[in-house]
Amino acid sequence: MVNHKNLIVSVIIIVIFSVIIFNFYNNYGEKVNNLNKEIQEWSKKEHFAEEKIILDKKYLNLIEELFDDFFDFKKLIEQTAFKHEMDIDSLKRLSRGKGEFFSDREVKLTLAGSYSELINFLDELESYRFVGIKVLNIKSAERTTDLLINVILLGLTKK
Repeated sequence: MVNHKNLIVSVIIIVIFSVIIFNFYNNYGEKVNNLNKEIQEWSKKEHFAEEKIILDKKYLNLIEELFDDFFDFKKLIEQTAFKHEMDIDSLKRLSRGKGEFFSDREVKLTLAGSYSELINFLDELESYRFVGIKVLNIKSAERTTDLLINVILLGLTKK
């Protein structure tokens, strides 16, 4: 009978320890899974943070490329026209739109020049990242072989 009591007590102790070990291991597995999920989430956050740093650098580089102000934009137009032997009849500021990170400036320009001068002038202006042609009208000059060009240019400037 004593042996049976010892055997029963031993079995009860083994069952209790088995239940405790099972619960401990079960909780441990859940904790490991939770930690793995947290590691994955932090990896994603770290990746997004790295992407944000790269995008911030690109943004700052783009901002640096913008014209400082209207006069910087105007200077580029005048230099390009001079380079391609275009005669500027008038250059008029039309409007200024304010964006969150930049301003857009519209300029109405009246020029005279030959066809090849016009093409070279427009090609060079279009090569600049922050210059666009909004409206372009071309007609023949009455007494010369030159073309009269009315163009509205759009340039982006810093705030």
